[in-house]
Amino acid sequence: MPDDVTAFKTFIYGVLGAAMVGWGILLVFIVHYPFRQKEKWAWNCLVTGFAVWFIFGQYVSVRARVYANVAADIAFFVLVMAPLFFTRKDFIQ
Repeated sequence: MPDDVTAFKTFIYGVLGAAMVGWGILLVFIVHYPFRQKEKWAWNCLVTGFAVWFIFGQYVSVRARVYANVAADIAFFVLVMAPLFFTRKDFIQ
């Protein structure tokens, strides 16, 4: 691989990794504080955020024909959305 491609790949991985760490910390705080206090906006935020990620991520993965990522994202989406589905009555009144 040319040096400029390797440098760009390193940059992209670094930026994406930093974004994922930041978003992960944000999610932990939303779940730990407002979600535990049953604030409706926290539930809406989690459901909407994960749904939008899933739709766009699936689109990109299918277009790129990375079917292992499609399968992994479906499994992760189900694992995340199941508890949100079962807690909806606590937030929607």
